[in-house]
Amino acid sequence: MALDKLTKVQSVGISSFIQVVGVVTATGGFVGDLTGNVTGNITGTTSNASGATGDFSIADKIVHTGDTNTALRFPAADTITAETAGSERLRITSGGDVGIGDNSPNSNYGTNLSVHSTATDGARLKLSDGTTGKGNADGLDIISTGSIAYFINRENADMAFYTNNTERLRITSAGIVRIPDNGKLTCGAGNDLEIYHNGSNSYIDDAGTGVLYIRSNQTEMQKYTGETVAQFLADGAVNLYHDNALKLETVSNGTKTTGRVYLNGTNGGLDYNNIAHTLEYLVNGSTHSELNTGAYVPATSGSKNLGANAKRWNTLYLSNGIDFSANSNASGMTSEVLDDYEEGAFDPRLRFGTSTEIGTFNTQSKAEYVKIGKIVHVSGWARYDSVNTSNSGILHMDLPFTVDEYGMPHNYVYPGSVVLTHTDLQQKGIHIWCGNAGSARTRFGFYNSTSGSTDYIENGDLGGWNGNTRNLHFNFSYQTND
Repeated sequence: MALDKLTKVQSVGISSFIQVVGVVTATGGFVGDLTGNVTGNITGTTSNASGATGDFSIADKIVHTGDTNTALRFPAADTITAETAGSERLRITSGGDVGIGDNSPNSNYGTNLSVHSTATDGARLKLSDGTTGKGNADGLDIISTGSIAYFINRENADMAFYTNNTERLRITSAGIVRIPDNGKLTCGAGNDLEIYHNGSNSYIDDAGTGVLYIRSNQTEMQKYTGETVAQFLADGAVNLYHDNALKLETVSNGTKTTGRVYLNGTNGGLDYNNIAHTLEYLVNGSTHSELNTGAYVPATSGSKNLGANAKRWNTLYLSNGIDFSANSNASGMTSEVLDDYEEGAFDPRLRFGTSTEIGTFNTQSKAEYVKIGKIVHVSGWARYDSVNTSNSGILHMDLPFTVDEYGMPHNYVYPGSVVLTHTDLQQKGIHIWCGNAGSARTRFGFYNSTSGSTDYIENGDLGGWNGNTRNLHFNFSYQTND
């Protein structure tokens, strides 16, 4: 039976209708079971729907009475959305992905939660509990805004990060970033650079093949209390400190050291005395000698040697001589400085007078000298291939240094020996007479045993040398002021 309008029906128990078309109004309420399909709107309230069995089949949405822009919807198969103010706020997709503010949450992973804001004021996920409170300044915020991601603990507490159920990183409420012992901060695809603390020591390990660069305009290494250990200044010095005091620094022309420089331990070294302005040498832990502006001197007089018996200096270069003033002196001492030593050779040319050579000089002649201080010792021979005895004059010989005429104790001395071969003077005592001899020559005389007098050797005494190769052998010493 078809009823096109039912205005008042009261039924207790089970009522069966074949079809009702139009609006059915239960003014007194409806009590009992309603089975079958209902097409249209059902309005009113229900006090208890807990006894309902079966399914409610809704084509699209459940709308809030009197607030039609708030609804639960089923916009597509296997999809649920929630709307407020006419806009979708929540979506659960057929794949189980959840979008808050996102009607198409990304599904790159197995299950995804997407929180999105279509505006530019960002999106936030807040986690809180009864301890923290749930206000804007409470709990944990995960925020993305302006392309910047924020992970914010709003509480005055630490943030701890775990892997494998073990803490790996902690950021304290004071802002200290803490990595537990043996936890490493690594850089590089192969973990080439590691920074870590093993519980006792701290390490910066660079196991890569490249260079570990530490770059700055000024780099300092300090003790944890702030004392400087080392400084590295760009385009400037490298400074090394001991107990916060500068000891070694590089400068443009070398290095500067403050304090003593030890060599191979602490028993040997160098030190500069700022009071005496001397450079001191240390051996076996004590000062043994020093170098000042005037001299190199031992620590105490007569205590040190220069060189050793088995290890001698090669060459000693001097300008002002060797001073023996510390030794005992004779009563007539005038100088204790040995100011010269020299060895060499010279041509022992013979002359009649002070200029004319006696003949043809043979280059096989040989003469050497040794000069020690003012004393010159000469030895050798003068050889002549021929002698011109027609020249007159007293026999002289060239010497390497000027003769100090008045330096000899007496003009007639016998400081050595002279032999004239192939002459009748060969057997006579020839001596050297230094008086008035010229700038670098000496005169020769002989002692006449018959008369007991001394005569000069002149051209007439060399008659046996005419046309023959003859020698004058000599070995004597004299004094010079050169």
